[in-house]
Amino acid sequence: GSLASGETSLITSRHRSFTSFGSQAESVLHYNPYNHEVTFSYKPTPTSDRWVGTVSLSATPTVTGTDTNDSSVLYPQWRNGTLYYLSGGSVVRMGKPFSATIYAGFAESFDTTPDGTQIVMTVAKQLWLINSDGSNREQITNTSAANWAAVWRPDGRAIVFLSDRENPGYVHEMDIRTRRVRTLVRPTDPGRIPGFVRRTPLGAHE
Repeated sequence: GSLASGETSLITSRHRSFTSFGSQAESVLHYNPYNHEVTFSYKPTPTSDRWVGTVSLSATPTVTGTDTNDSSVLYPQWRNGTLYYLSGGSVVRMGKPFSATIYAGFAESFDTTPDGTQIVMTVAKQLWLINSDGSNREQITNTSAANWAAVWRPDGRAIVFLSDRENPGYVHEMDIRTRRVRTLVRPTDPGRIPGFVRRTPLGAHE
């Protein structure tokens, strides 16, 4: 998927299909491998709050919109029917009858476990865990090196993230139970350093 000139375009090789959503799209696309959906934030009009667009990767992709009543929505993602997103650095859970702020601060990115129970987030280039109800916040990296762009493995037992603890852009994995970290990928081309990590549906590749 790509964002260009305020328009979101999505190409899916699995179904050989293409859809274009002409609106004020404003964030990178987030692929949910558990229900094969792509989400992004956008403005229906230049002066409106941000909505969340959801594209179902069916045989005929369709786009649905969700009004968040929030003007600062970034990086939205669905988990078990609940919408999570960043708003001004805070991690928010959108729900009924009201939304809840899970973490009020300056998170740079986040990812939610497949079952929606825990969140890993980047704050000041370090990784933190927090329950989706806002309890038990815990810092899980405390290094002089930067750590960022963490995502959960599909089984919820580990996170994969970027760090410059060895060299910039190395991909690492942390076992959540033991906190043991191992290096998964060492880029050989210094001119091609990854900026983010994405997982496949089964977690076989990152």
